[in-house]
Amino acid sequence: MSNSIRKSWWLRCAAPAIVALTTTPIAAERVSASAPRPADSDVPAWAAEACWYQVMVARFRNGDPANDQPHTFPWTDNWLTQPPDDPPTRVDLYFRRYGGDLQGLAQKFAYLRELGVNSLYLNPVFAATSEHRYDTVDLRHVHDSYAVAGAMDRVVGETADQSTWQWSNSDLAFLDFIDGAHRAGLRVIIDGVFNHVGREFWAFRDLLERGRESPYAGWFDVTDFGPPLRWAGWDRPNGDLVRFARTSDGLAPAVEAHLWAITRRWMDPNGDGDPSDGVDGWRLDAAEQVPHGFWKRWRRLVKSINPEALIVGEIWSDPSAWLGGDEFDVVTDYRFAQAVVRFCRPGDQRNAATRLANDLEVLAREFAQQRTLAMVHLLGSHDTDRVVSMLANPGRPYDRDNLPGQGHPPYHAGRPDEEAIARLRLASALQFLLPGAPMLYYGDEVGMYGAEDPYCRAPMWWIEPGTVPPAGYRGDLRDWYCRLARLRTELLPIRRGTYRLMLADDSRRIIAFSRTFGWQRVAVLVNGSRSLQRVQLTLGSAGQAVALEDLSPGGSGARSVTKLGSGGEIELECPPLSAHMLLLDMRR
Repeated sequence: MSNSIRKSWWLRCAAPAIVALTTTPIAAERVSASAPRPADSDVPAWAAEACWYQVMVARFRNGDPANDQPHTFPWTDNWLTQPPDDPPTRVDLYFRRYGGDLQGLAQKFAYLRELGVNSLYLNPVFAATSEHRYDTVDLRHVHDSYAVAGAMDRVVGETADQSTWQWSNSDLAFLDFIDGAHRAGLRVIIDGVFNHVGREFWAFRDLLERGRESPYAGWFDVTDFGPPLRWAGWDRPNGDLVRFARTSDGLAPAVEAHLWAITRRWMDPNGDGDPSDGVDGWRLDAAEQVPHGFWKRWRRLVKSINPEALIVGEIWSDPSAWLGGDEFDVVTDYRFAQAVVRFCRPGDQRNAATRLANDLEVLAREFAQQRTLAMVHLLGSHDTDRVVSMLANPGRPYDRDNLPGQGHPPYHAGRPDEEAIARLRLASALQFLLPGAPMLYYGDEVGMYGAEDPYCRAPMWWIEPGTVPPAGYRGDLRDWYCRLARLRTELLPIRRGTYRLMLADDSRRIIAFSRTFGWQRVAVLVNGSRSLQRVQLTLGSAGQAVALEDLSPGGSGARSVTKLGSGGEIELECPPLSAHMLLLDMRR
């Protein structure tokens, strides 16, 4: 888009401070803007421009039936049917196969770009036993069902010695996938599961067979060599997810050496010093479980290979201890998700607006701007219930009582009603317009619903020629997400602007804020109530023009021009569960 066209969207207005005429005092403690903040000089600049899409490859699209494993279900199979030989227990749904692969994901690059996506986060792609792939069998190789059937059968003689490592055809297909994604304008980060592996992990199998005599006896958190051998698992003692051995400030030296080699393998596959043929970064699973010393050393390695690689930690609590500039760049910020979902969820929250305002104030001020803008802002993930289902179920904390029938009232896991869809639009507007890089979980954009995992991991809904759309499919919702992504792409303040709270009104469940970059300002008014709200804001001087975009469900997407009143005010009618956006030119 040309600069002249971009500037034509900004109408000339005065530049006084934005003032709310009606406010509720905000009493919660805030982070001082002058307080020391961690350094953020190494956060890649591109991360603030990212629009993320999270994909579980096994459940996204079956592009090549030739790599399907035995007992693969048809993609259009009803996720929750109960054939006599396959009852849909939770365990069954975890392991049920649908044949999703890298070919299928590559076939939808254009779909993702149309949606506004420019960055992909892939759940684990490496050889594993389960469909979720967090029980890794071999970090050196991509799972054959994602690429080339039988490729691992031709890999023999590998040990911990890197000189014995080979590239399977599935590995090479993944490198081709990365190249294709880059050519399509998509960055790719992958899941680094460095806390644990599966029981079938190649080195752990040797330990099970040889006990203390295994050269890998020091790799794992063994509690008793027995016999029988006993170990610590991430899931449970002697569990399926075997923990790596720890030191006082890291992982066992041999394990760290192995993970160093794995990191180099996927970041610079041909070892020529040019990382453009490798992954663009890592999302780190169960990051809180791994000692800080490991992450500090690992970060130095990652940035030495590719200074522009992004390091994203999975942290559910306060991430400050990992964001000092020497471990992670950003985190998947579940605190943001909790704050937005709490505000948008139905229920009696007498301080809903001020609580959200306080939460957002803390998130906007606790780190320097570059890190804040790059923070990965998700609403739901493969570890939670679907966000639209969250918003259909009142009276429960985030990611709690979210299995079918749980809690009071019992959790409703079925098709959401129109109010829940409206609440999803509201939550996603906040997700895209507030500071941070939004992340969609595959299928949220078409209304996929479900309880917590594994119910949130159903095969992606696709509209194929000659097929009937899945019940609940919402093409209009996809259009909505496209619209939000366009706003984020077109309006620099949304991606790069500073945040300022304008209004928090508990009595009407209203919040307003602004994003400012240079002479451009975006003001956003959000109505989280079930009632139409009339709100007056003072923006400038008498007669000045502003551009107004109605983000309500019935809004056309067209921008109208209006002028401020005699006191520089504007009165807005904000429909229930909707938002308005105003564009201001501050150059006068």
